[in-house]
Amino acid sequence: MYAKKYLYIKAYFLTIRAFYFRQNKLGFMIIFGKEGRAKIEKLRNELSSCVLETYDNAQIFHDGKWVIFDITDYSISRDLTNLLAIKKDQTKNDFVYNMELSDVKKFYKVIIIGAGPSGISTALNLINYGVFDVLVVEKYKFPRYKCCAGYLTEKTRNTYRKFGLETDDCHYSIIKDFNIFYKYKRRLNIVNRFLYTNEKIDRVELDDKFFHLAKKSGINILENTCISLHDRGKNKLQLSNGLTVNYKYLVFADGTTGFGSRYQKCKKCNIAMQMIFESDRPESIDIHFGITKRGYAWVSSYKGTTNVGLTDVFVKKRDYKKIFADFLKSQNFNVSADKITSALTPIGTRTPVIHSNILFVGDAVGACDPLTLSGLRYALVTGERCAKALADENINTYKKYIKKLKIKFGFMKVMLKVFYLKSVLFLTFNLTCKCFGRFVSRIFNDFFVNKK
Repeated sequence: MYAKKYLYIKAYFLTIRAFYFRQNKLGFMIIFGKEGRAKIEKLRNELSSCVLETYDNAQIFHDGKWVIFDITDYSISRDLTNLLAIKKDQTKNDFVYNMELSDVKKFYKVIIIGAGPSGISTALNLINYGVFDVLVVEKYKFPRYKCCAGYLTEKTRNTYRKFGLETDDCHYSIIKDFNIFYKYKRRLNIVNRFLYTNEKIDRVELDDKFFHLAKKSGINILENTCISLHDRGKNKLQLSNGLTVNYKYLVFADGTTGFGSRYQKCKKCNIAMQMIFESDRPESIDIHFGITKRGYAWVSSYKGTTNVGLTDVFVKKRDYKKIFADFLKSQNFNVSADKITSALTPIGTRTPVIHSNILFVGDAVGACDPLTLSGLRYALVTGERCAKALADENINTYKKYIKKLKIKFGFMKVMLKVFYLKSVLFLTFNLTCKCFGRFVSRIFNDFFVNKK
């Protein structure tokens, strides 16, 4: 179970970093500065033996002594009162810790590269499992834009809720009017029941809230920082800010083409391209097949914002910018295609672990459905599975999970090849959609959307 609410109290010598739930126990963490530790020594006779034992065994870091207390019964309440009474005039507020270069230690148990959904999921889950010695290194500064159609499924929303993040707070709702086109002709209208989007039809707000949830949880995050050099033999990273840090475990959560991709075999990828602009188009989600050879295009409009995009199995010699411009023209959009953004998504899983202590999560491990390009929930779940394996120091459990994904995505890769055969496309959109529309609608909602 994950923490539903975090409370921060900051004083000159003491910080209550978080109240949390873990393993069916309510607990809290207090960081004692130098003055706070001196005051604790004067209170030793008033504290219980179990609290003193927890305090004495806690580790001292650069910003103080990190003490984690599990509340097993009401007997600790008196001790908690005494600990909080060390400073009488404490003020309660939401405290977001902004990491400075001087705060960076030389060694961390886990360093995570990338603060996207998979990286933040890994970090938050590590805290849930009792691993606090974590550093996240992020290339950009948040909020940051990512090429994404901006859709969420109900299962993805439920996964975010486990972290205490309500996607409704990021202005997500359902666009009920969902249309399927084939070669520019509408073949089916579906009542959308499970696919959500936000007002801007992107993921910027959601990713930013998830990022700040991690910062409020006390996770150390370095923004605007890249890897300059990686010495795998010495478990050492040289960062673009000039710092050198060592690790016990390294987690790459930096996407399909990030720094970690150099350690993976080159595999086929899907390309995704999109533009977002203001328009007066009626609210709807239109999916177009027959625009690219093995992919689809979309036009999503909601509250005055339109997101136009396309996907395809990436072929280097193919002129995707022209294909995109032609599609814009076909939809009567008088906008320039110069501001297209693009990204690559993996087709099939990659090696989950190398050198026994370097792991990959999210798109970096290929956790993306090859057929639908749905990857957000897989990013969150691979982060959770990775964190559990690291906390247990049993990496094989993560390997086994990715092996199961490989089988699942292998089946979807076969479906990808079969579905985009010309004969199958013709039968699907000229016969099946026409004669068995309700059946297709149910398959779409219950299999392709609600299962993701």
